[in-house]
Amino acid sequence: MPLALRGFLFTLIPIWVLGLAGLWLIPMHSHHWVPPVVRWLGLFARWDSAWYYHIADIGYWRTAAYAFSPLYPVLMRGLHDATGLPLVLSGELLGWAADLAALALLVRLWREEAGEVVARRALWLLLAYPAA
Repeated sequence: MPLALRGFLFTLIPIWVLGLAGLWLIPMHSHHWVPPVVRWLGLFARWDSAWYYHIADIGYWRTAAYAFSPLYPVLMRGLHDATGLPLVLSGELLGWAADLAALALLVRLWREEAGEVVARRALWLLLAYPAA
């Protein structure tokens, strides 16, 4: 399994399990725009997700929405139209795919510039603290 995919799954799955356990222990309000069939995704659908969801659903409906780039909502809508998946799930899948692609490109860059050992360390450090 490629290093980037291994790191991605190694961090996403525990975060998801812990988040769902937290929602079970401390129920949170789900957003009205998250369909009931994907309420479990409400864990990830926070902050600016509502803006992107509404732009993908109805377009730029008010001036404040212009602060958000149209590429992500267009891709969300395209995936939704092509597959029939809920918009929220389409957005999550696109976000995860972009994350995995970025990790794969970074690992490739680190390998070329500094070698395998540095690439592995850099990946795990990035995944451990992505804001660094």
